[in-house]
Order: sequence, then C-alpha cells, then structure tokens
Amino acid sequence: MRHWLQVTEESAQLLLYVQPGAKTTEIAGIHGDAIKVRVAAAAIDGKANTALCAFFAKTFDIPVRNIKVRRGEKSRRKTLSITAPDNATLEKLEQLGR
Repeated sequence: MRHWLQVTEESAQLLLYVQPGAKTTEIAGIHGDAIKVRVAAAAIDGKANTALCAFFAKTFDIPVRNIKVRRGEKSRRKTLSITAPDNATLEKLEQLGR
C-alpha cells in the first residue's frame, strides 16, 4: 500500500519529505511514509516550494499551474496536489516509490 499517494477523480495527493538547500533537485526515494525530494533552492520566501512545483511539472510533463503545495508550506513534510492527472502521469507517480 502506498501511503504517500492518494488519488481521487480530481487530483493526486503526494506526501513528501523535502530537503531544501541540496546540491541538486531530485527524487531520493522513500522516507518513512513519504517520498523524499531534495531541492536545490533554499527554504527562504517560498523558493523551495516554487522549485519543488517546477521540478514536478518538468519531471512529469504537467503544467505548473496544476501543481500546488496543499499542506506544509513551511515544513519539510508537505502534501503536493496535482490537479487532473492523466493516466500516464498516474503511472509515473506509482513508480516513484520503487
């Protein structure tokens, strides 16, 4: 069971553990019940959140307007929401924890 991914008809919710200020932005595997993501941007003035959304948009070929930090804007534990994901995106998201 993937606790880090919840899918509804309208969106996909990802539970993330984010490490800001990393050397590169990348998905780093599983951290407890969340996907660990290293973000090169610093956690200042929302820069890490903006970089996180841009990274997921580019990685999954989704418009950045469809991605939003729903919970945890000032925390390392975040819930990222992807609005209206297509089947290909959902399949890629399922592969994250493997």
